[in-house]
Amino acid sequence: MNSAPSTEQVYQGVYAFYNNSNILEQQKASQWLSELQKSVYSWKIADELLQQKRDLHSCYFAAQTIRSKIQTSFHELPASAHESLRDSLMSYISQITVETDPVIVTQLCLAVSDLCLLMSTWRNPVVTLMERFSTTPENVWPLLVILTLIPEEINSRYLRLGSNRRDEIHRDLKKNSQTVLKFLLACLQTGGHDLSTQMRVIKCFTSWLSVHAIELCDITDNVIVGLCFRLLHSQETCVQMHEVAADFVCTLLQCFEVCKSVPVLEGQVFNGVMALEEPYNMSVAQEAIDKTVNFCRIFTVLAESFLERMLEESSLTGQPHYSIKALDLVLNCVGHYDYEVAEITFNLWFRLRLIEEGDLFLDFRRKVAELTKDVVFIVGSSNCFKQMFFSLQDPAVTWESSEAALFLMSTIAKNILPEENEVVPKVVEAILNLPANTHIAVRYTSVLLLGELCEWIECHPESLQAVLNFLLHSLQQKSGLPSAAAAALQSICSACRGHMTCHVSGLLQIANSLDSFEISNESVIGLLKGICIILSRLPSEEMTKATKEICGIQLTPLCQLLECDVKPERGKRSDPVFWIDRLAAILRHSNPNVREDEIHPMLSVLEEIWPVMSSVFVKYQADLRIMERTCRFIRYAIRCVGKQATPILEPLVKQMVHLYALYQHTCFLYLGSILVDEFAKNTSCTKGLLDMLQAFIEPTFQLLQVENGLRDHPDTVDDFFRLCSRYLQRSPLEFLQSPMITSIIQCALLACSLDHHDANISVMKFFCNLLHCGRDGESEAMRLLTYDIVAANGEALMMNLIHASVFCLQSHRLSDVADVMVELKALDGEKFSIFLQSALNALPKKNSGGCITMTETQLKESHQIITGSETQKAVSHALKDFVKLYR
Repeated sequence: MNSAPSTEQVYQGVYAFYNNSNILEQQKASQWLSELQKSVYSWKIADELLQQKRDLHSCYFAAQTIRSKIQTSFHELPASAHESLRDSLMSYISQITVETDPVIVTQLCLAVSDLCLLMSTWRNPVVTLMERFSTTPENVWPLLVILTLIPEEINSRYLRLGSNRRDEIHRDLKKNSQTVLKFLLACLQTGGHDLSTQMRVIKCFTSWLSVHAIELCDITDNVIVGLCFRLLHSQETCVQMHEVAADFVCTLLQCFEVCKSVPVLEGQVFNGVMALEEPYNMSVAQEAIDKTVNFCRIFTVLAESFLERMLEESSLTGQPHYSIKALDLVLNCVGHYDYEVAEITFNLWFRLRLIEEGDLFLDFRRKVAELTKDVVFIVGSSNCFKQMFFSLQDPAVTWESSEAALFLMSTIAKNILPEENEVVPKVVEAILNLPANTHIAVRYTSVLLLGELCEWIECHPESLQAVLNFLLHSLQQKSGLPSAAAAALQSICSACRGHMTCHVSGLLQIANSLDSFEISNESVIGLLKGICIILSRLPSEEMTKATKEICGIQLTPLCQLLECDVKPERGKRSDPVFWIDRLAAILRHSNPNVREDEIHPMLSVLEEIWPVMSSVFVKYQADLRIMERTCRFIRYAIRCVGKQATPILEPLVKQMVHLYALYQHTCFLYLGSILVDEFAKNTSCTKGLLDMLQAFIEPTFQLLQVENGLRDHPDTVDDFFRLCSRYLQRSPLEFLQSPMITSIIQCALLACSLDHHDANISVMKFFCNLLHCGRDGESEAMRLLTYDIVAANGEALMMNLIHASVFCLQSHRLSDVADVMVELKALDGEKFSIFLQSALNALPKKNSGGCITMTETQLKESHQIITGSETQKAVSHALKDFVKLYR
């Protein structure tokens, strides 16, 4: 936006966005308003709209704009404008009434709270706000919201306050905590019967408690604490208020993990939570699931908060800690009929495992399986397996209980010693002789259990024939059994490969009948994997013949698709990927032992398949998905056959280069890295592979050099620099001597700041591999070339690494930056120190709010710590500590 629009234009844009029934006009207005918000003119326009207060929508847009600008574009304002912005916002807050829309109030309060944090010249903002607004009843509402938001926004990733400013704010909050506590109590006294006021007071208290601004010793016998427990006890409490009170109690309990020196308060809160057992039972009886979840959260956090003390007390004195009673509350929740309630407790049972949330029953079962595997060592796998088997013997057992027991048995079956002869033989016999009228769910889980017992079956080959017959019968059934049988058969082929070669004819019959079974293509691929594992143990000629047979079954329909004009339907038989994925599985899992002087048994298979795949490249060249899967097949084929695949190398590279120039499919870059890995050490192939890279460079750089090209094409960045790394690993001297190296390094320097997981890793690994070429032990020519590259680009590299670490990359990516720094330091420690000093000196010493981000002392300390760190881990920790100064 080159010039400021008039306020009337903005009103028209807001009106069109909210009221125009034409979707295209709405989208046009949305884009225009978005551009306006990004422009520097939006500061003044938002201020004018808020002053005029013409309508709800324009006020909301203005409030949201001013909040967004403070969060993300505060640097646009000169320091001289900060006070006027603060005064304007304070004025808008003072005009809030009970009729003001809550959304607008929230946006304005967020703007004020963020300004408090960013504006370092605003001293004691909490005191200023309370003096201005605490005495006027209409302003208590926004004041409570602002006081709640200030602690919550301290760690906002948008504000990037830096550790110095955060420390300063924490000190101010602690200094003002008593004043805030008195204010909160006063709010309850004057408006304590108003539910909205109660809710805001509790939220504010929770917020200050969560950042440890309030000392726990100051809230013994606190009125607000008592109010929260009364609200949790009362059946009349609404769900929203119940959740707010539960949040407060959970936050308070979490504080006990950090501060363990408040026994009186601990005792009060612990007893208060234990007294919630009856309200929990009542919520279950009344099917008030939201309240039940809140209680379960409280009980779980209580047990987690005291977990260390439970273990310490038990190990030191042999006596249980009083808090062990909390586990009874949690166990009560585990028995709830809704599995989502039990799921809340998982983190307690295994604190070191972080389990993602989910709402599907299958996902819940997966988590139960993982948890069972993690904790079964406590009681022993065999004991657990036996107990489940004994429960199946009960004549009154229901099919649901039987299936659940079998499921738990399947999760620990691989932990059972293969030599076990007491229970497992009975289990296997029982499964093989299941009555025909057995519930389908029990049959399904029984089949899966057989697959999990594959290692036991491998040690008891006498049972193998009966198991295979049972699984083949199950493959021919309906109602989901075939998919379970396919999974079990795959597991048994993998585990029992030494006993399966005599069953090859039966496996080939299965391969010929795959499309007659009611199984997904994924299950078919699993079966092909198992079959190929067995075929790999055959003599070469037999393996070649058998593999050609099962490949032919997939090639026939694929060739038919190539000959006719059928539109691919994803996941259907008209989709080439349907057949290509099967072929990929066959080549991927065919791993025979081949001597150096022996022709690979899969070479002739590949030579038969390659013309078909070449035709796929031609016919479906514009379809990225099909190209990716075809490249995936070629990748597995090259990995399978290895250097003996040279006959297809030249035609393959020519086709890849041609198609990449047309469509820039990144899968060709990735496939190129596989070819370099396999063939670059072959001197007859080196020049051709470097020519391939030269051909890839022009279309790649055209894609990346446009505005936001790196950001918009992270997959290209990832695969391109993975390809370059392969050259450095397999043919480094030729790569470093090529004229391409300078432009590649310049591109890599720009890509350092790309905050994309795979792309950033590839760029950093490229630099690591590049710098490693200069290490002692490498050839003199390579070392000299590497030193020249560092002399020309080392300072820029360090500048970009530090800038990216501070302003662009998330903290978990800094370990990859540390890898590069360690390599650079190992190459030339003196230059590393100089480069680092220059990079640190180039960083801003103050942020846009005028706060000091890094003092001279901190700069020197950071330099000393990073240069003094000897390992990647130490450098990574030093970097993470350093960037906190700017975040």
